[in-house]
Amino acid sequence: MIIRKLTNDLLALICRLSPKAKDFDAAWYCARYRDVADIGIDPLLHYCRFGYREGRDPNPMTSLSGERLTESSRFSVSRLGDSGILAISGDRELIDKAPTILCCGHQAGHELYGAERSFLDTLAVLAELKVNLVVTLPEAFNEDYLAAIRPHCSRLLILPYGWWAFGTEPQPVVVERFQSIIESFGISAVYANTVVLFEPLIAGRIMAVPVSVHVRELPYQDPSLCALMRADAEAVIQHLRETSDFQLVNSRFTGETLRLDDAIVIPNSVNAEDFKSISPPDCESHSLRVGMISSNLPKKGLDDFIALAGIFADEGSPIRFKLIGPENEHTRLIERRQAAGEISDNIDILGYIASPQAALNELDVLLNLSHFEESFGRTVLEAMAAARPVVVYDRGALSELVRHGETGYLVQFGHVEGIKRCIERFLTDPQLLRALGQNGKRRATEQFGVLSVKAGLEHWLDLVYSPRKTG
Repeated sequence: MIIRKLTNDLLALICRLSPKAKDFDAAWYCARYRDVADIGIDPLLHYCRFGYREGRDPNPMTSLSGERLTESSRFSVSRLGDSGILAISGDRELIDKAPTILCCGHQAGHELYGAERSFLDTLAVLAELKVNLVVTLPEAFNEDYLAAIRPHCSRLLILPYGWWAFGTEPQPVVVERFQSIIESFGISAVYANTVVLFEPLIAGRIMAVPVSVHVRELPYQDPSLCALMRADAEAVIQHLRETSDFQLVNSRFTGETLRLDDAIVIPNSVNAEDFKSISPPDCESHSLRVGMISSNLPKKGLDDFIALAGIFADEGSPIRFKLIGPENEHTRLIERRQAAGEISDNIDILGYIASPQAALNELDVLLNLSHFEESFGRTVLEAMAAARPVVVYDRGALSELVRHGETGYLVQFGHVEGIKRCIERFLTDPQLLRALGQNGKRRATEQFGVLSVKAGLEHWLDLVYSPRKTG
């Protein structure tokens, strides 16, 4: 222990002599990256050894991932006046005398998940409503995501900002940068994707601009989110109420659970045309393929999925069970247990697949076996749009998507045997597989297509721009 401490002390001293130490802000770094504060490592040492390589920002004025973006041939990156904020021109021309909305994303990591894709869908619909959009992201790791945002906005800005945590104060420099954005672009409304943001909301308050938060989380059902925010669910909801004028929710269930009586329901949307090239589900020319698309965490029902696959394997069924999502300690454990013969070998771990279309092309039936209540269920909707029947636990908002016996099946939570019986129906009646899939595609188009979401966003804009005292 003594040797290790001396080694770390020496390394920390070397780091302080490094050019990387010149503009390093230790307080900012620990506030922005709470995992560093939690492990108790010297923040500069962490930045020099790990953070710089990982693209973490050394101070609130420097976006390391954004600076590296300047080397990309895909984007022309400039700086926004004296603020130095990195700016990428969008494809949308500014509409004269139209309101300009500041749309703030919460992350742009190497892998994209439901909240990021839902943000992208919202931008696409808003762009058709004769408003100007200026988009901010706290990082620029995913160039494909940035490229997908550009067609919907006039300007895409990259600047460091983090997530709210209970008991923390907003970073003054970050708030000032958002204020400068609001002033420079004549922003008339702030829209924040998810409940985790802080400084953009405070800047909107200071500038007397209406602030809206699109809630896609259920804090009561997500202890990991609460842990990240250092708060219990009640504190998260209180923060939401205090920092926003309007709350948008992705399902009726979300609004009711969080007791947001005036919330505007704007569900995730899907365009079935995006999935038309996918082959229809089939269990006649090949073995039925049943799978989950998720973060591959235990809370997503990994144990139930393994148990289900084991039951079918014991019966000699040819069904293949496929896990799609990031490889992690849990998927590696499954592989080790398979190698040891502890669990069945009919589970295929396909890893993360960026395209929903490519992911769903690997499946005939989608499962959602979450052990928490979903606020929406985006992959379920995408599977329906791809004409895949879905079999899910009857929890949370999933019953708002799935029509039992029509587009798929709703099964009592934890009833693995019930999930099994639903899957068996497709084996004995291949036509049912296609019929439920087509019904799901029709429902996705009619109830969750762009037109439905557009109407909700128009209603929200009417409220935002009606005479109202904010704050």
